[in-house]
Amino acid sequence: MPGRTGRCTSASRATSVGTRITVTSDLDEYAIAALAASPVDSYGVGTSVVTGSGAPTAGLVFKLVARAAADGSWVAVAKASAQKASHGGRKAAFRTLDGGTATSELIVVSDGFEELATAAEHPDARALQVPLVVDGEPDAAALGPQGVAAARAHHARVREELPVRALALSRSEPALPTEYVEA
Repeated sequence: MPGRTGRCTSASRATSVGTRITVTSDLDEYAIAALAASPVDSYGVGTSVVTGSGAPTAGLVFKLVARAAADGSWVAVAKASAQKASHGGRKAAFRTLDGGTATSELIVVSDGFEELATAAEHPDARALQVPLVVDGEPDAAALGPQGVAAARAHHARVREELPVRALALSRSEPALPTEYVEA
């Protein structure tokens, strides 16, 4: 294993024969060039391949949650890996509140494309998903300087609902538990 200097010891080299090293996370051609002298076997490059060098990116990932079956119905898909297990299906996300303080993240999962749960169905929660573009038309309230001001005010307001432990900068348990329920 690498020591504090990042170098492998003789003992770790002897036990890591056949080990392959893959480096990922927002790599571009410049980061790969900087790693050229490192003992790296492969690189995971996604964003820069799609957008090209120098193009701004949103820093997000779209994940497949369902596929069409032969009969036309929808089948939920999910990762089964123990380290990356997920819940397939369409989702509606809510934050449950108690006296104005967030207590959990609530994810309502549906198998197909039926109507998703709404805030009215979860009166103790706030919807986390907000449509910004509907039928190709952006929400005018989200555009321009007034859109930036509204986003800034929303961010300040929802930070206030987080418990104090959510603002700690440390690796630990999630600040809010995530609960999954079927639609």
